[in-house]
This record gives sequence, C-alpha cells and structure tokens, in this order.
Amino acid sequence: MNERPVRIAVSIKDRAAQQLVSNLFSTAGASIQVCDDAAAIIEAADDIQAIVLGLSAAPEKTFDALVVLRQKLAAIPIYVINDAAGERHAKRALRFGATQVVSQELLPRRVSHLLQPLASAKAPTKAPAPIPPNSPAPGWAGGKADPAYEIQSMDLGSWLSVPGNRRLLGMEEPDANGPTPNADPAHQRERPGSDQTPPAAAGEGLRVAASLDPELGAGEYSASDSLGDCPHVMRCRAQYETQSAAILEVHLQREKRLHELEHKLRERLQVDIKHELTQQITAEEAHVKDLIAAVQAQVRREIATAITHVYLMVIALICAIVLAGLGMAWRLGLW
Repeated sequence: MNERPVRIAVSIKDRAAQQLVSNLFSTAGASIQVCDDAAAIIEAADDIQAIVLGLSAAPEKTFDALVVLRQKLAAIPIYVINDAAGERHAKRALRFGATQVVSQELLPRRVSHLLQPLASAKAPTKAPAPIPPNSPAPGWAGGKADPAYEIQSMDLGSWLSVPGNRRLLGMEEPDANGPTPNADPAHQRERPGSDQTPPAAAGEGLRVAASLDPELGAGEYSASDSLGDCPHVMRCRAQYETQSAAILEVHLQREKRLHELEHKLRERLQVDIKHELTQQITAEEAHVKDLIAAVQAQVRREIATAITHVYLMVIALICAIVLAGLGMAWRLGLW
C-alpha cells in the first residue's frame, strides 16, 4: 500500500520564488498546493500538513497572514522563506507565529529536514490489541505451592516445651527427672488451626504478656507471679544496674582527670606566659637604659662643647680688651 505524500500549501507572491520553492519540495517528495492568500489555505486546511509563506522587502501581508493562520490553524507548522531583502524581518516573523524562518539560499539543504518530522507525524501508529477483561496482566504468573514447606500453628505451651525456649524468656528449665511439658496431655500439640490452649500454657502466656506490657499486667490479665519477679530477671537487672553504675563511675573519673589535666595545663601556660613576659620586659628595660645612657652621653658632649665655646669667647674678649688698653696707653704716651 503506497503512502500518501506530505501535502504542503505554498503562498508566495513572487512567482519565481514560488516556482523555486515548489520545485524543491516536490523533488523531496511532497505534494504542493499553491494558494493565493490565507483564506485559501484555511479552506484546504483539512488536507495539508504544513504551510510555506514568503518574506520579502514588503512583509506586512506576510505578517497579517501569519496572525490569521496561527489563530485558525494552531497545530500546523508554518515555514517562512525569506530572501536577502527580508532577512531583517525574520525575528518579527518568529514573533508573529512562524515555526521556522529559512533563508532561500539554504532551502535546498534544509528541505529534507523540514519534511522528515512531517512524515514521521503523518505515519499512523498501530493500536494495541484490546486486553480481555478476565485475562491476567502481562508477565504475571501465579505462585507455585511448595510441598516441602508447610506452616503449622503452635501454641505457647508447645513452644515452651521445646528445650531452650524457656531460657530465652528467662525461665527455668524443668528437671530432667521430673515431668516434662510434653508428657502432660494438656501440652500435647493441637492440630493446625485449633483454638484450644492448655491451662498451664495460658497461665504462662498471661505472665509473659504481663511482663511485656505493664498496663496489661495491671488489668484483669495480671498474675501474682509475673516474669518481673523471676530470679534470673532480677539478677540480670541487678547486673545491668551494677554495670551502669560502674560505667558512670568510670565516666566521672575520666571527667575528673580531664579537669585536673586542664587545670595543670592552664597553670603551666600561665607560668610560661609570665616567664616570657618577664624576659621581654627585662630585655626592653635594658634596651631603654642603653638608649637613655646614649642620650645622656650625647647631651654631655654637647654641653661640654658649648662650655668650651663660651670659654674661648671669654678669653678672646679679654685678650681684645687688654690689647685695646695697651694700644690706648701707647697712644697717650703712657707706655
């Protein structure tokens, strides 16, 4: 059975571009229907899978057609082919509802990619066969009975008659020479599904239940000798309390040692800090003393130099006065 080709509606005002686009899609295997405007495309909408429009230097009519077609045919892809003059309007075409804008130069290489999703969407899918209402789910298989595995019920008395089970509950095992629970007809195993419980087993079951649930033990099912009064349980409880007290004592001793170590470490740190500070203070004092001594020596030198200058000036002044007196006496004829 031959499949029907993809039918495409082409509406391009430029006749040369329209012929070129139609030939490219026809060569790729599509059926072309040339339409004059958007109204003609809408009339043939039931028989087309895609729409091809042209975008040139005057794009207003193309935008109007895009708006109308996108309102009426929302599910059909619309491809816009633009030439060199219409490249600047490509983004506006996408905003108005175009599925994809393809350049006219790249169209020969893009035709097959444009038709491939249309052919895949057009191919019918085979509906699954209806499932009968009473048929089992696919992959399901009923469970197979295992004859080697048989579940039997066991009452509490029969379970306690098994050696070792009483020790699990902290109860004492019966004497080997005395009567065993199995010897008592009341402890004979009942057939599966039986609701009969021996009196002794019932009493033991009540004691176990009372030990497990304090509220139940305080009610009508309480027994005078509960499991909490068992010597083994008492010994375990005393041993547990002794171990807890020992562990607590160990923790207290450890905490005390940690406090002592912390105190010793703090004292040692204080001593080290004091020693370090003392050394630093001593070094700083010695350095300051050296600086003070150097400054004092410099001041003494400056003072000695100033005094020397004063002495020299006084001597020079005295000499000048003496010479002046001698000269004056020489002139007066006193010399």
